[in-house]
Amino acid sequence: MNRVRWKHGDELTLHVIGKNQTENTLQNAHAFLYNSHIIVPIHGKVLRSMRLGRDEGQEFQAIFNKPQSSFQKSSSSSIYSFSPKKPYLSQIIIKAGHYIDSITFIWSDNTVIETGGDGGSEHEFTLDEDEKIVGLNVRAGWHIDGIEIKTNKKSSGWIGGSGGSMRLLHVPKGHEMIGIYGSGDCYVNSLGIIYKKL
Repeated sequence: MNRVRWKHGDELTLHVIGKNQTENTLQNAHAFLYNSHIIVPIHGKVLRSMRLGRDEGQEFQAIFNKPQSSFQKSSSSSIYSFSPKKPYLSQIIIKAGHYIDSITFIWSDNTVIETGGDGGSEHEFTLDEDEKIVGLNVRAGWHIDGIEIKTNKKSSGWIGGSGGSMRLLHVPKGHEMIGIYGSGDCYVNSLGIIYKKL
């Protein structure tokens, strides 16, 4: 058996072939492990998956459940009211053609996070308060070509094009998905998931 000696600063590249013959390469395992742990308010230390697509453009991070706001200001007056409910991700709007042009995340308190451009046909995906996103099926190459969102209740169906390679973004057993991150400019360029232990 040959032993390999590693020096500080060496990069380890992993090329993996799955049982279903899909292949993936992780260029720098040390950097991935370092960057995959992040701190998120109310959740603490969580994990990020590998990012699919091209890491360029404006970064975004959408955490599904937000901290509870104890007081909210009415949009029509200067009156504050108590809100006992935690805001939750209630809708995702995806605009797509051959690529995913944009993704808009909308919470129950009307907070909005948007990434991408203006083109494509609009697809709305509504979530119930007790509904959880459990996985994403993604086709990605230079951009995010297409996506299917899967929840514990339903699927969005396929949205977008058929280019790029098919990838599955699902959490490991004993974990739950708490968010999506990525980047975009004229299109959605990259996507990954954020998850934590149950």
